Amino acid sequence: MLAPMGERIVTYRDMREAMRGDDGGRAAWTQLYQGYRVRVLRFLEVLGVPTRHVEDLYQDTWATLARRVQTASDMDTPIELSLFKIAGNHARNLHKKKEPILPGEDLPEGVCESYDPVACDQFRRVMEALDSMGDKYREVFVLHEVMGFTPAEIAAIIDVPINTVRSRLGTARMQFHEACNRLGVNRG
Repeated sequence: MLAPMGERIVTYRDMREAMRGDDGGRAAWTQLYQGYRVRVLRFLEVLGVPTRHVEDLYQDTWATLARRVQTASDMDTPIELSLFKIAGNHARNLHKKKEPILPGEDLPEGVCESYDPVACDQFRRVMEALDSMGDKYREVFVLHEVMGFTPAEIAAIIDVPINTVRSRLGTARMQFHEACNRLGVNRG
């Protein structure tokens, strides 16, 4: 999971070395930025970030990561773990503001283009179920169930012990199941 595009794990050390190159690391940063784009944007959307903020948060995430790479003391930190950690922090900070979501805006591109009202309704209910979960449970649930991270990777991303991740994941699954039942989500 940690190796982007089937390559080896990219660390802070790798990025610092790339920054010393002729182009100042621009090619390496661009490759990583594009390589992680779909996964991180999806992560932010599933965490409930309104569509109008997703791209801005993605760019803010990379700006924060660039600052951390320049000042980090642990040079063996995988870029991917930091990237999702920073994106999750930005999403939590925005979520605390509880900005209103415009009707239909919370739907990722393509979900309702087919005009299938049943699919659109189901998607909205799933998003509502996710939104009803506490932030720390939703984040662990999305990282594991949607993004495919292992509990050990999640523990590194959110800076908690692995047993805490397992506990939160169990609670999150229960909360999601209960919310889906309450909202009438068809999981078949």
